[in-house]
Amino acid sequence: MPITNGRQRALAALGVSLATAAAVSLAAAAPALADTADGTGTAAITFSTAYLTHLARAGVIVIADSPASSSATSGSDAFTFPVTGGNGTDTDFTGIVTLGGALTFIDASTGKTVRLTKLALNYFSGDITAVPAGTTKAINLASPSGALSTSNSAGPPSTETFASSDLDLANRGATYLDNHLKADQHRARRLFATNADISNNGAAFTITYAATYS
Repeated sequence: MPITNGRQRALAALGVSLATAAAVSLAAAAPALADTADGTGTAAITFSTAYLTHLARAGVIVIADSPASSSATSGSDAFTFPVTGGNGTDTDFTGIVTLGGALTFIDASTGKTVRLTKLALNYFSGDITAVPAGTTKAINLASPSGALSTSNSAGPPSTETFASSDLDLANRGATYLDNHLKADQHRARRLFATNADISNNGAAFTITYAATYS
């Protein structure tokens, strides 16, 4: 199977910023190189207040659908999703970790809605993906970037944690939102710009889940 550019970027970034930490983590969790089954946990996508304000000025709001939830703090709004399963592992960046709940974008100016379901972290491509409601194919929604880190525990129970300081809107996600909301139809530039940093430059994305190795 070919290695995608997204995965190469993720692995390269981790290799540069976490060479020592990754070596220790791999040594401590050697069984993780076998098949992995992901258990319960949580993932948080953190939008910056500035980015949400940018959307709100165009009439677009973002809400979390149960069992996902959101909570606002100074300068950011964290959307938290339960981990529902998968086979992803940060020890060799393979597999997918699946999430529950959904993200819904509502365009008050047009009355149109985009509901993004079946969110997942795809370690192989280095993207957060989602399936728009009414469709069956996943799209790349955003890409963890900036400072990437892992912090794993042998437990019991064994857990894996992956985090990024930034989160960039992917081209397919940006294009899908623009085309289906039409929020930016009277503006010279797209509302959902590709590679826009939607995070608060600190704790953009964090996921922690139980990992069973076999």
